Parts: sequence; C-alpha cells; structure tokens
Amino acid sequence: QNNKNLASAVAPLTSSLRMIGERKIRETDLVIVLGLGNPHLIQELNKKINPNQIILFIDSSEEILTCLWDKFLLEAMDIPGRHLFLGERLLHLLWGYIESLPIERLSGIRFFRNSPSIQLNPSFYSEIEERINKLFSSKMSDLLTKFEFERIWVRNSISNLLNYDSQVTPRFKIKDYLGKYENIPAILVSAGPSL
Repeated sequence: QNNKNLASAVAPLTSSLRMIGERKIRETDLVIVLGLGNPHLIQELNKKINPNQIILFIDSSEEILTCLWDKFLLEAMDIPGRHLFLGERLLHLLWGYIESLPIERLSGIRFFRNSPSIQLNPSFYSEIEERINKLFSSKMSDLLTKFEFERIWVRNSISNLLNYDSQVTPRFKIKDYLGKYENIPAILVSAGPSL
C-alpha cells in the first residue's frame, strides 16, 4: 500500500516475537490485533493462544485480505475463536460482536498494534480502540453493579410481588393510568437496573 512497508523490512518475525513477549496474555483476555501489515504477528499469536480464546484481527484495508489469506489468514480462521474485521463496511459487525461477548468471562483486553499499518489510517484505529475500551468499561461497570445489587433487587422484587395486594401499602397497575396524565412528565421506578 502506497509503497510503504507495513512491517519491519529487516526482521518482521523478530518484531512480532518481541511485541508478544512484552505482554502477559491471560487465558481470559480478549486479544485484539490492530493492523495486519505484519503477518508474523498473526502466526505467532495463533501459536501462543489456545483455540477458543478470542482474537480479533482488525485492519482498515479490505484489500489486505487477498495478500494474506492463503499464507496467513486461512489457517488462522480455521481456529475457533479467531475473527476477522476488515474495513469500514464491517465495523457494524465488530460492534455487534463485541456487544455480544460475555463480559463475565473476560479479564481484560490486550491490544497488539502494528504501527506501520496504523500510520496509514490513524483515525480508524484510534476510534476503534477508544470505542472498544468504552464498550468494555461500560459492560464491566454494568457487571459490577449487577454483582453489587442483584440480591437487593431480587429481594425487593419478590417482596413487592408478595405484598402487591397489601392494604397497608396499596399498589396500582400502570394500565389504570393510561391516558389520564397525557403531556405530564413522569418517572418510572423499577426494582432492577433495567426494565
């Protein structure tokens, strides 16, 4: 692309091994490769990481697929847990996939950045990394809230159900108020984090 090396011209394998060796990868980490210009990074991560552990391979260029498929990506994509997202057109699939991940099974995110690839389209990669971090942080916050308050929500919900017909604390059905308070702001209070 643009006659620019997308990996070290001298030692791309050594560069990949060094990058992987600098980070501790836990079995419960989500591994994300940003920029596929150094195909040795794909191979070496696949050797190091067990099948079924998730690796997301992301590149801004759809055209890189034809260069890497036969020699590097085909083998990688045969391993369970490996996923490929190329170009702007597939980003909606990436966000849907990340939203569907079971956050309770993940301990963190490990990004592997191929700098020469990233330099070709820095805003693409920075926006992806920022959004992934925000999504992960939000999902983690929701999970911690659930752990903190789940027992209270369940207890309050059961108590409310058991005491619904209580004369001491009368309850009302929402449908009884349908159309009675049009154009008046209201707040709906629930026993849990979502309705």
